[in-house]
Amino acid sequence: MANHSHLVKIAIDTIETAITNDDLATASKLINQLPNTIPLELEVHRLHAELHLKANNLLEAEKHINTAILLDDTNTKLYELKFRVLKQTSKYDEALKVINSAIALTPSCITFKLSKAQILHELNRLGEGIKLIKEINSLADNHLYATALEASFLKLVGENYQSIEILEHLCIKQPNNLSLKTTLCLSLLNHHLTTNSQLKVVTQEASRLLPLFPVSPIIRKKPQNRTIKLAYVSGDFKEHPVAYFLEGVLENHDRSKFEIYLISTVSEQDRRTIIYKKKADHWISISNTNDPDAIEAIRAEHIDIAIDLSGWTRGNRLALFENRIAPIQITWIGYSGSTGLKNMDYIICDNNVLPVENEKHFSETPIRMPNCYLSLKSPHNLLPKLPERPHPKPDRIVFGSFNTLAKLNPEVINAYTEILEKVNGSILVLRSQQLNDTSVKNHILKKFEFKNLHPSRILLEGNKTRKGMLAAYR
Repeated sequence: MANHSHLVKIAIDTIETAITNDDLATASKLINQLPNTIPLELEVHRLHAELHLKANNLLEAEKHINTAILLDDTNTKLYELKFRVLKQTSKYDEALKVINSAIALTPSCITFKLSKAQILHELNRLGEGIKLIKEINSLADNHLYATALEASFLKLVGENYQSIEILEHLCIKQPNNLSLKTTLCLSLLNHHLTTNSQLKVVTQEASRLLPLFPVSPIIRKKPQNRTIKLAYVSGDFKEHPVAYFLEGVLENHDRSKFEIYLISTVSEQDRRTIIYKKKADHWISISNTNDPDAIEAIRAEHIDIAIDLSGWTRGNRLALFENRIAPIQITWIGYSGSTGLKNMDYIICDNNVLPVENEKHFSETPIRMPNCYLSLKSPHNLLPKLPERPHPKPDRIVFGSFNTLAKLNPEVINAYTEILEKVNGSILVLRSQQLNDTSVKNHILKKFEFKNLHPSRILLEGNKTRKGMLAAYR
């Protein structure tokens, strides 16, 4: 009996190794060979869930996890698996409930608390998230990942200077940590005191940390008698500004000349993802594919032009571009700064986002649009559902800014204050997802109160949907 148990354990270990190594066919075969006994039922469902999760079959993975939890609702590994599935399907409220269940079973587990902090970040429950990060750091003596996450929270509540201080300190401690350097690039780009030369140095440091693989060079060759294969690479084919900017472009490509590929770098999907899959000729997901395999898979498609839509933002796969996946490589939309990559050939821009005098700080050759580097299709499907604009009050001017609070730096606050002081009876409306959090609202109000502005002149609104934001513009 003991020998049988030992053999089963070896089989389970072998299956888990196969899943880790992406040998999913072998893993599936071995799972089906496990003895059909009641004591093994839970493990079989867990392994099936692991397998489907790795294959990105998220619905199947969730079914097996739910069945396993019914068999044992005290198994924290099952809650961890369900959390990963819910996170990848952007079901953040459900994911928070699941991770809370895991924490209730193991209150001292730092990993579960970090997972909860991630979800609070996604839900813009920033005050709660910062409090949890401080708790984690008190338990784990300034945990590296928790501290980096704290920097991200601080940036979102308008404390980008503090965020940069933390990240620069962490980068000194871990100079070869690409994730930290990437986050620093984005924070510096959003900070009003960052110089172009400073950003160039940090960006190039980050680009040098990208892994290089022994791949053969791609020779630029014009396609003969066929459509041009054009690929967009992004983690934002979902409800996201990048997707809004891309929508009209996809619909207006001349399909007699271009064959369109969408290459998704993340597993998260929503209703807009389904729509975008239909707008492309080819959909390729590389969320669970390592860099060498992804490079090989994309090169096999013989892409002519690859356009990165992420820059150094979350979900980027810039290593693919540095190893070159297409003869012509361009960056656009998601990040207005330079990538610093030697193999990023061009950046699509305009004279506002990239003034001519700043070109020397960019590694890419600019492709300048005549007016604006962004294109936004009218959200015609939402407009008829919006309320009518109320008549303006003759004695009141309403100024508005619907931006992330990461951009609300001291210079911006000073400018807003000066404008309000000069325009009698005027008020300022700020709207962002971060302002759904009452503690963040109070934090921002204090910044304006410090400028001796009465709170009645500052209206802070949260936001959850694109429709809500468009309605507020009216």
